[in-house]
Amino acid sequence: MIADTLAQGRDAAEKVKVDYEVLPAVTDPAEAKSGPQIHEVAPKNIIYEWSLGDQKAVDAAFASAKHVTRLDIINNRLAPNAIEPRAALAEYDAGTDQLTLWNTTQNPHVSRLVIAAFVGMAPEHKLRVIAPDVGGGFGSKIFIYPEEVVHLSGGGRLPMGRAQGTPAGEVGGRALGILPHRRAWSRPRHARRARA
Repeated sequence: MIADTLAQGRDAAEKVKVDYEVLPAVTDPAEAKSGPQIHEVAPKNIIYEWSLGDQKAVDAAFASAKHVTRLDIINNRLAPNAIEPRAALAEYDAGTDQLTLWNTTQNPHVSRLVIAAFVGMAPEHKLRVIAPDVGGGFGSKIFIYPEEVVHLSGGGRLPMGRAQGTPAGEVGGRALGILPHRRAWSRPRHARRARA
């Protein structure tokens, strides 16, 4: 929601009506592989698998070990919520055709790269991301959130009833610290340890 004041934005957001279609749900990540397929680009609902090291050497070490301990570990869900909320402010400079995003991000260089390369908001050399005092983050301020891109769109470049060049931004409240944040979902980890 883009508005001239916070009160106008909240009033407008309350008028939005969303019609949801209830879909089958799988709440256990371990069961998601055999659950309903969500996106075609992620077979078995796996977005990526990542491994490091020499798999053959690891398998050989476990095969020759005198004792192997196997343990399933559950990482509990959490919602990182720092005392300092997320905030963003975007401004467009028509003279230089440059966008500037002041953002409480833990990773301004990656934010700039992703917004330029994948969102296509501006060429990387025309986009500046500044991370002032970020405050606490606990990993939640390392991601790029959709509203940050919306601020860049509204930062004086789009005719939305605002004066050209007017910065667009927000300072999130406590709810913004929980609702859209990337969370650590509870998921099983299968660990094993070998002793020679």
